[in-house]
Amino acid sequence: MIMHSAPVFMPVQVPNSYAVASANLTFNNSDVVGDVFKGKINVKDTVKFSRPDGDYQPFEITITKAAFYYYPRNVSLLYSLSGDTDQLRLWKDVIKSVDVFITPPITNIDTAAKITSLAIYKPNYGLGVGRVDSYTYASDQEKVGCVRVNFPTISDDVYHNKLANTSAFYKVCSLNLEELRECNEIALPVDKQAIYEVSLQEQMKDDYKTHNSLLASGSYVYNHRLNLYGVKEVLFSGFNRKVMFPYSSLLNSDSTNSYTQNHYRIDKIVTVINTSSGTKHVVVNDDSGKNVDAYMLANLVKFYPDSRATQMIIYATRIEDSIPYVFSFPLTPCNEINGSMHMGDFNRRIEEFILGTYSYTADDVVDLNNKLYTSEADNPFHFPLNAINTVGIGTIQGIASTTRALSQGQFGQYPLMAFSTDGIWALDVSSTGTYSSIRPISREVCSNPASITQLDQSVAFVTNRSLSRIVESQIVSMTDVLDGPYFNISANLGKLANYFKEEETDVEDTKDMKSQMRQLINFSEPPIDFFQHCKVIYDYKNSRILCLDVSKKSMEATADTVAFSYSVRDQTWSTFIIKNVLTAINSYPHPYIQYRDGSVMCLDQGYNYSDPDETEYAGILVSRTLKFDEDNVPNAITGFIHSLTTDVKPVMWLYGSNDNQHWHYLGRTNAPKSHYMSSHSFRYFRIALYLWLESKDQYFATRLEVIRRFNKF
Repeated sequence: MIMHSAPVFMPVQVPNSYAVASANLTFNNSDVVGDVFKGKINVKDTVKFSRPDGDYQPFEITITKAAFYYYPRNVSLLYSLSGDTDQLRLWKDVIKSVDVFITPPITNIDTAAKITSLAIYKPNYGLGVGRVDSYTYASDQEKVGCVRVNFPTISDDVYHNKLANTSAFYKVCSLNLEELRECNEIALPVDKQAIYEVSLQEQMKDDYKTHNSLLASGSYVYNHRLNLYGVKEVLFSGFNRKVMFPYSSLLNSDSTNSYTQNHYRIDKIVTVINTSSGTKHVVVNDDSGKNVDAYMLANLVKFYPDSRATQMIIYATRIEDSIPYVFSFPLTPCNEINGSMHMGDFNRRIEEFILGTYSYTADDVVDLNNKLYTSEADNPFHFPLNAINTVGIGTIQGIASTTRALSQGQFGQYPLMAFSTDGIWALDVSSTGTYSSIRPISREVCSNPASITQLDQSVAFVTNRSLSRIVESQIVSMTDVLDGPYFNISANLGKLANYFKEEETDVEDTKDMKSQMRQLINFSEPPIDFFQHCKVIYDYKNSRILCLDVSKKSMEATADTVAFSYSVRDQTWSTFIIKNVLTAINSYPHPYIQYRDGSVMCLDQGYNYSDPDETEYAGILVSRTLKFDEDNVPNAITGFIHSLTTDVKPVMWLYGSNDNQHWHYLGRTNAPKSHYMSSHSFRYFRIALYLWLESKDQYFATRLEVIRRFNKF
């Protein structure tokens, strides 16, 4: 698998460095001083000179006819590796090898034209030898090889475009991950046969934004693909001198005669990138202390693997006098590969790129709030370009799936929902697994991303008004029953609250139970406010929506907190006590709850009516206002009966009111039933029950007997 490509452009040959020289045209040694040729050219029929062979032994050559010789430019690709290779090997299941790709030869020779002339050569650059004149062979009296074939060439612009728009790179070497070791200037094991047939080798794949990192606020796995939302793109800092330029010792010019040039130590490289979030500046520092000579710095390729890059600023210090310089190189987007580059024509001078000063603020983060990144199937490391989608113009807060049809005849067409700050969007899955269309289905905005929860064929989420769910294409509120003014139990039903006051004679278990009951009674946060900061999970086994408070960071890890529960089957709400929750995970079919003490609970058990556990669990039921007639005629409760599957006798409190504001205590009883109760007449009633049940026990209802009191004439 190719995770991504990392093209680093390194020319192995400088233009005009082909050396095909005449063996019969020579200069006297005294007539050649550096680049300067004076005197006349000697024309000889017989020429003798020697050169070392492959074993570095002298090899004598005698030429008696008109002849030309080619001075081969043998180039070895060397590599250096630094860093902790053991850490790299930890990824051996993903990374197989490090591969090296090259292009076919790219020359400036015009093969359609004819060679018509010779010319006295000018010393040129070559990797490994700097600026050279070693193409000539010298004897005691003369130099051979100073006159060379003048190859016809294409224009500099055409050649520049050929280099800049090259997109075909072919594999010639592979370094196995297990064999990688830290090294310095080791020859790459290049397959020579592959060099001869380079265009038949495996071609490099150039992926989209390969070097940038993705930071996501959330993820969702669907259809064997990883979906990322709330994405921030961290831009690649850029290649440093070690990577972008060949090894510096191979770029030094010949220091003899008139070829001495200035050398620069690169301190840092700043790349300017135009993004959707504005202009960004990324910085890579260079502390190697190595230098590059002026000619190569001006003409070698400066490359950044992102076509949005527009400029590269190089901060350098001139070695000869320690004067700092700032150089600015314009970057041009490549036509065929994802990147921008600056490439000289090997005729440019470094003085052309000097910039006085340049101020910037480093910023390498690009917000992609409305982008949805989808990976390849079963490969969470690669996000292809055609799987990046834009959802609205807001920020994606979360995604969830539903399999219910949005309209008749469209079952499963839009199985994924994206919740954004500008509404809810439905995503249509194409045959390739990516999303082919994105359509808005509601302008409701989720106010708590932690509440987005997949239910059975619907999705729950919290808005500023309610906890709702998407059913087909409709938004249905589940909390209308919780709307209304807050009812203070402690202030209005004082006898109930006083029942759970701690007494000195209470045992430890009773104290804990009363403490939990008081916590439920004194819970005063409005439900809609609670939903804004809770974590919602779905108990698939019992069809319950659990709303857990994960904001109690200052409380002890073992402290109790209040949570909400909604029964999807019964469409009823309740509160319950749970340990201090750190977080919760919706993982079908078993969600998990992690407490702040580190323990984890898995909700993998359905309700068991035959559970032999005899542990009793206490609870309180407080009714809403009860009114038995449509008019304002008062009534009196004369009897009741509890329906349970156990012999437990609940404690019941009875309250009455004539204005639904001021409540009067009517009495308390723990009898299982009564058919005669002496009570006053009221227009409104409330009852409260305290029960303690085992897991197998059930409470069904309390039935009341009511008599109507008539007013006097």
